[in-house]
Amino acid sequence: MTRTEDTNLLATLSKEQLVEFLFLELRNLWTIDGLYFLGIEEADGTEHATSIDAHVWEVMGKIEARKLKQFLHITGDDIPSMMKACSTPPGPSTWRIKRLLWKKTMRWFAMSAAGCRTRGGRKAWGSSVANRCASGS
Repeated sequence: MTRTEDTNLLATLSKEQLVEFLFLELRNLWTIDGLYFLGIEEADGTEHATSIDAHVWEVMGKIEARKLKQFLHITGDDIPSMMKACSTPPGPSTWRIKRLLWKKTMRWFAMSAAGCRTRGGRKAWGSSVANRCASGS
């Protein structure tokens, strides 16, 4: 399907259906992430799977930040701009930010999540790395 066809199809859904569809797709993405992790863990061990997971989320964080800034029309690279991005939905419900670190000279920041879906899923499955997120924390 083309983007136009997808848009026309989505336009037929009610607001409630759109919200449910969005959450369905988000859960599907988390499931894919978990299945990849489990597959790598089974094939090559927990440490290798955790290492790959950390690298993927490090790269994805940069991609997501760039796309989020574009989507929200945020042009600044300063703390107020990042706080605006992090306080604009879906920010709070998705990230539940606990701490924001900023190194102006290096032009990067790091967020520490108060909750981690990956960790919660690993605990539910009884994984040996249940207390670690992709960041290794």
